[in-house]
Amino acid sequence: MNETPILTKRQYLDYRQRIQAGDFVVVAGEHRAQELVASGRRYDIWLSDVAIEGATQATSEQLKGISQLATAPRMVLLLPIPQTVPEAPKRALYLDEVQDPGNVGTCIRTAAWFGCDAVYLSPGCANPFSAKSVQASGNAIFQVPIVRNAELPHLWVVGTDMGSPWQATTPTEAWCLVVGNEGHGMSQAVRAATSQIIGIPAYAPERAPESLNVAQAATAILAAWTLQ
Repeated sequence: MNETPILTKRQYLDYRQRIQAGDFVVVAGEHRAQELVASGRRYDIWLSDVAIEGATQATSEQLKGISQLATAPRMVLLLPIPQTVPEAPKRALYLDEVQDPGNVGTCIRTAAWFGCDAVYLSPGCANPFSAKSVQASGNAIFQVPIVRNAELPHLWVVGTDMGSPWQATTPTEAWCLVVGNEGHGMSQAVRAATSQIIGIPAYAPERAPESLNVAQAATAILAAWTLQ
């Protein structure tokens, strides 16, 4: 029986440096790591805190340092950055300067759940492949093409603004839904390029907060369009 390899200090420091350089996607947690390994997806190294066939054993401190999480996970998987190009998307989500990595990851997860063919990120968006974004995406970064530093695609572009009227009818042609920055919404340039702008009315406006979180807004609209 082959012995389980042990992550050396030199390997650990090298991986830390390469992660900081953006060479890898870091997936932390037993379920998510094992799901990707079982799918046959190519990875660079699989780390575990216990001996397991196919994995390299690492200490809790090493797993914590590589995962960049506050608490050490049981497993970490390092994978190449996905290089996918959407082919003639008919349903797309565009993030306009969304700066919180958790929101970016959740939006990507929502887009994958509701069958979007692509997610486009404008310049100024948080890195979709950062540790926090990847955790929030629930592995969805591997399930939908992601285009960074992107211009609006040539589709029917529907922008979002809380002060605009709701439109429940799904666009009949290929479309792209835009959600804007957490603080100021869509940029002026993107707003000017939209085909239409819709909002989400509060069910009880007298006790509603000022607005919805950007990921909540994307979820509400995509759900309404998909499930109507």
